Amino acid sequence: MKGRRRIFWLGLAMALAAAAYYSFPATPGIEFRTKPLPTPAPQSSGTPLPPGNRGGSPGTGADAFLPEVGDRLGDFVVAEVASSPHGFSVGYAGTTTVTGRVIFDESAGGYCFAVAAADGGTLPQHGGERAAAQFCFDDQESLPASLKRLAGTARRASVEIADLAEEYYGIAVSNTARLVRVVGP
Repeated sequence: MKGRRRIFWLGLAMALAAAAYYSFPATPGIEFRTKPLPTPAPQSSGTPLPPGNRGGSPGTGADAFLPEVGDRLGDFVVAEVASSPHGFSVGYAGTTTVTGRVIFDESAGGYCFAVAAADGGTLPQHGGERAAAQFCFDDQESLPASLKRLAGTARRASVEIADLAEEYYGIAVSNTARLVRVVGP
């Protein structure tokens, strides 16, 4: 009998607490909102934007940072722009030859290529910045052993690449390309 009384009083106390919680209006210090507060419209500072930060032409739907299918960037043409819940990707069609160094990137878990500054213009650039100064090879298993041996050395190599892809996840960018052939060490 003692246990039943305890449960009864505990239930009654919880019911009263819930009723009190929902019956009083929210106090100014504790706010419950389902909609964000209105924010004032941004005001123009009058300072012109730097090149590459301008929006696209009115009516074209162009974006200063997101290329459209058919745009030519470097030696590549935008073939696909896709979005996902976590970011978006841009696929480029074309081939080019670049010189640089082979590196093993621990975070990417594979062999990558750091492109020399002189060859930066052949790769896609957004707003004057080279977005793909480094890319990883998409088919790690088929990389020639001679190319893998260059990783971690100061020796440069020239490679022909195709089908560059950029994956954007927030501020992180992952670039991959398909190795066509090794041109020279």
